[in-house]
Amino acid sequence: MDNQNENIIQERLKFYADTEDAPNQYFCYKLGSIIDLNPSIYRFLLRGWRIRAAWYEVINMETGEVLENTKLNMDNINEAYIGYLNDQVRQVSSY
Repeated sequence: MDNQNENIIQERLKFYADTEDAPNQYFCYKLGSIIDLNPSIYRFLLRGWRIRAAWYEVINMETGEVLENTKLNMDNINEAYIGYLNDQVRQVSSY
């Protein structure tokens, strides 16, 4: 993707989460690319937030057109997150 397209296309993670401050808060988080999706979700889960529902969205910022809007399967993401935590524990215990 060239620089001009990078400024026009924006990828976002949108979600509702229960936080330590309040339940069911709405968040919109800008992503560098879809590769950042799971690590970004894990960042919020590590804070102890309970993500109720989440979407991955791609927007053409020039026209405002939503190019992609995909609801994420939080059951699959939570399973992957538990696997990620188990891997972290294994790495630490191997020292």
